[in-house]
Amino acid sequence: MKLRLYYLLSLFWCASVVADAYKPAHPLTLWYDQPATAQTSDNIWMEYSLPIGNGQLGACLFGGVGRDEIQFNEKTLWSGGPSDMGEYGFYRNFGSVLVDDLAGATDAKATGYVRFLDLEEAVAGVDYTLDGYSYSRRYISSYPDGAIAVRYTTTNPSGLHLRISVQPGEDLGNPVVAYADRDAHFSGRLTTVSYDARLRVTTSGKNATLSAGRQGLEVKDAQEVTIVLVGATNYDASAPDFTSDPAQLEQTVSQRVAKASSKGWKKLWKAHVADFTSYMGRVALQLGDASSQLPTDALVRHYNSEKYVTGREPENLFLEQLYFAYGRYLEISSSRGVDVPSNLQGIWNNVSQAPWHSDIHSNINVQMNYWPAEPTNLADMHLPFLNYIINMAGRDNWHRAATQYGKVKKGWTCFTENNIFGGMSTWGNNYFVANAWYCSHLWQHYRFTLDRDFLKKAFPVMWSCVQFWMERMIPDRGSERWGFKPDGTYVAPDEFSPEQGDYPKEDGTAHAQQLIYALLQSVKSSVDILGREECGLSEADVKQLDAYLKKTDRGLYTEPYTAHEEVDRAWTNPRNGVKKGEPLLREWKYATYDVSHDASHRHISHLMALYPLSDITTDSEYFVPAVNSLKLRGDEATGWSMGWKVCLWARALDGNHAHKILRNALRHSTSYGVNQYAGGVYYNLFDSHAPFQIDGNFGVCAGMAEMLLQSHSGVIQLLPALPDNWADGSVSGLCAVGNFQVDQRWANGRLQEATVLSRSGGACTLRYKGIAHATVKGKKVQVKVVSDDTIVITTQKGGKYNILFQ
Repeated sequence: MKLRLYYLLSLFWCASVVADAYKPAHPLTLWYDQPATAQTSDNIWMEYSLPIGNGQLGACLFGGVGRDEIQFNEKTLWSGGPSDMGEYGFYRNFGSVLVDDLAGATDAKATGYVRFLDLEEAVAGVDYTLDGYSYSRRYISSYPDGAIAVRYTTTNPSGLHLRISVQPGEDLGNPVVAYADRDAHFSGRLTTVSYDARLRVTTSGKNATLSAGRQGLEVKDAQEVTIVLVGATNYDASAPDFTSDPAQLEQTVSQRVAKASSKGWKKLWKAHVADFTSYMGRVALQLGDASSQLPTDALVRHYNSEKYVTGREPENLFLEQLYFAYGRYLEISSSRGVDVPSNLQGIWNNVSQAPWHSDIHSNINVQMNYWPAEPTNLADMHLPFLNYIINMAGRDNWHRAATQYGKVKKGWTCFTENNIFGGMSTWGNNYFVANAWYCSHLWQHYRFTLDRDFLKKAFPVMWSCVQFWMERMIPDRGSERWGFKPDGTYVAPDEFSPEQGDYPKEDGTAHAQQLIYALLQSVKSSVDILGREECGLSEADVKQLDAYLKKTDRGLYTEPYTAHEEVDRAWTNPRNGVKKGEPLLREWKYATYDVSHDASHRHISHLMALYPLSDITTDSEYFVPAVNSLKLRGDEATGWSMGWKVCLWARALDGNHAHKILRNALRHSTSYGVNQYAGGVYYNLFDSHAPFQIDGNFGVCAGMAEMLLQSHSGVIQLLPALPDNWADGSVSGLCAVGNFQVDQRWANGRLQEATVLSRSGGACTLRYKGIAHATVKGKKVQVKVVSDDTIVITTQKGGKYNILFQ
C-alpha cells in the first residue's frame, strides 16, 4: 500500500513539474513533452507531427533533438492532368528538410523538452536544455512572404553545429539536390506541372561559418540559424493548360527566397502573426472554466479515461474547446492563395501514394472541408473552393463528364474522385449530382455574405448546372419491382446514394433529388435578387425554370421501419430506439431501407435536406422521420461521418446527442490503415477515418458551431442545441445568414446576453425561448414581437444590437 501511494505521489510530482515547467504563451496550444521521434508509434507522422501552413505551402514538424525533420507540401504538386478520365494522378509529397545536430545531441540527452503548436498565432516551437544550455526553435509558414521560415537559437557559447540537407519526395522523378553557397535547390517535372524548391540558410554569431558540401549545408559556431524554404509549381488556374511558363518558375522561387531571407526572422515573424491573427482572432469560444496544464496527448488520454466523470471537468471542456479552435486553425492554414480547395488531407501528405490519392473527393469530403467556413467567420477561406468550382465548370473535362457520361448537350459535372486540373476517375460515374452540391456552396456564400458581385459571378455556373439537370432529368418511371407507378415528377435517372455499393443505382434517390431541388430553388432566388436581364435569361428560360421547380421531385418520402431481421440481423425491434412501424425518411424512392446490408453505413446521404441543406426544419412533416433515420444509423462511425452526425444532431436540436457524438469523435484512434470503424483522433488531433482525413476535423468544428448558432431557415436561433455539459460559457464572432455576426454569453444553461452586429442592415429575426421579454438596446432600435420566442429587429448597416435577458 505504501509503495502504491509513493508511486501515485511520484506521478503527481512528475506531472506538476511538467506543468510548472511549461505554460503556453496562449491557451489554445497543442504541446508535448517529447519529440515525435521519441515515440514508438507505427506512424509517427500521422500520430504526432504538427502541421503548419499558409494555405498553400505546408509542413509537418517532428521536433527531434538529434535530427529535426520538416516534411513539406505544396497544394499544387499533383501528377495527372486536365484530360484525365480514369487514372487521375496523385497528390505528391514534396520532401523533407533534415537538420542534423553534429555536436552529438540526442532525444535522450535533452531535458525540459517541450514542443508546441500555438493555434492563436500559428507558431510552432521546440525548447529544451542540453548540458545546462537552452536551445530553441520556432517555425512559421507565412502567407505574406509565401515561405516557411525556421529559426534555431542557443545560449551555448560554442553555438550550433548543424548540417542542413534536403530529401525530395518519392515519385518526383529522382531530382538531384544541389548545394551551393547558402542554398539547397532541386527541381523537376510531373505530368502537367513543373516544380521547384529552394532553401536558404543565414547565420549570426561572430564565429559563425557556413559551407556547402555534397551532403548539405554545414553550420558551425552559430548563435542563431534561420532557414527560409519555398516550394512551388507552375500551376496556373487561369491558363488554358493550367500552367505558366516553366522557365520562370525557378526565378520566381529564387526571388521569393531572397526577399524573405533579407527581411530577417523578426520581420518575418511579425508579419506572419499579424496576418494570421486577423483571421483566427475573429471567433472566441469559452466553455465553462475550461483549462488544462496537461500535454495534449495526456489530455486526450484524460478525456478517454475514468477522469471523464461529468464532462464539465476543466480539462475535458478544454479539449473540446481546443478541437473547435483546431478546426478553424486548419481551415486558415490549408485554404488560402491558389484557387484550389483543400484535399482529403488538407495540404499535408508525407507519402507518394496517399490513400484515395489525397484527392478532391466530391461526395461529402471536400464539401465538409468548408462547412465551418461561413459560420465560423472564415468566408475568405471558402473562396479557393468556390473559385475552383467557377473555373472548372467552364473547362472541357467537366463538360465532357456531362456530355459523354451524362448524355446531355449543356452543363457540367464531375464525379467523386478529382484532381486540381479537372481530371477525375470514373469510379461511381453515375454520381452526377456533385455539381448541384458544389453549387449549394456558391449559394451559401451569398446567403452569409450578401455579396451581390459574387452572386453575379457565380450565377452562370449555377444556371449551367440547372440546364444540365433540366435536360438530364426524366419523368418518373415508377418501379415494377417495388410496386410504384409513375407519379408525374422529374427525377434524376440511375443515380447513386453514396456509397451504397449493395444498391448502386436507382432513379430519384433522396440524395440527388434534395440537392437538385435545392439547386433550382437557389437559382430561382438568385434571379429574384439579380433580375432576369442581369442574369442573362430570357422569359422562356424563367418559365422553364419555374416549370421544373414545380414538378421536380424533392426527395422527401417516408416509409415505416419494418425491423426485417430476416434481411439483416441488425434490423432489430427496436434498433437504436427506433421501433417497428415508426416513420423513416426514405433513402431510395422505391427500394426500402433494408436494401442496404450495412445498417450502420457511414454515409447519411438521404438527410441532406436536414444538413447541410435546409429544406427540413423542426416544423416540417419530415423532421421526425429524418431524426428516426439518423437514430437508425447509430452513433458508431468513421471520423468524418461523426462530424456529419454532430451537425445533424445539432439541426435536430438535440445538443446532448450531438455532444455524445463529439465525445466519440475525440476517442483516441489506434489505426493508421483503412478502417472505417476506427474513427476518432490521433494525439496531434488529426481526424482519423482511419487513416487521417482532415474532413472530420472540419465536420466537428462546423457541428459545434451549429450547436451554438443556427440560421439556415433565415431565422437566427440562439443557443439552439446547447448540451448540458456546456451549461456556462460564451462565444463571439459566429456568423449567420443575412451577414450578421453574433456574440452570446450564457450561464446555467440559459442565455444571459447576445449582441448582433449587422454588416449589411435589414431585418434580423431572432429566436430564443422568452426572447420577447428581453431588453433590446441599440441606436434607433425597432423591435417587432412575432411570438414569445421570436422577435424581429430592424437593423442599420454597421449597427450593434444588445439583447439582455433577466
